[in-house]
Amino acid sequence: MKPRWVRLRQLVDVGLLERRTYQEAGQRGRQEYHLTPRAQDLQWVLAALLQYGDTHLGDGSGAPVVLRHAGCGGHVQVALHCSCGHKVAGGEVEPTPGPGAVRVSAQEGAS
Repeated sequence: MKPRWVRLRQLVDVGLLERRTYQEAGQRGRQEYHLTPRAQDLQWVLAALLQYGDTHLGDGSGAPVVLRHAGCGGHVQVALHCSCGHKVAGGEVEPTPGPGAVRVSAQEGAS
C-alpha cells in the first residue's frame, strides 16, 4: 500500500485537492488539504454510488451514512431530471451522440 503522502500528492496532481500552508502559534508552517471545485463536482457521483450501495448491496440494517441537507436536515438523494423538469427513470434515458462525438467509418471500426 502506498504511503498516505503519496496518495495525497496524486490527488493534488490531478487537481482534486489543493495544499494550503497554515501556521499555529509557536509552530512551523504546516500543510492542510482542501477540496478543489473539481473535487466538489464529484460529490454527486459519490452520492449516487452511496445511494446505489444502500439500495442494492445493504444487509437490511440501514444505511451506514445518511446525506442530509445542512439547511433543513432533510435527506439528500440523487435523481435524474430532464431539462423540462420531469423526474426520469433510468430506463427512460436514451444515449445519443453529443457535440463532441467522433464519427468512425465502418472500415475504421473493423480494423
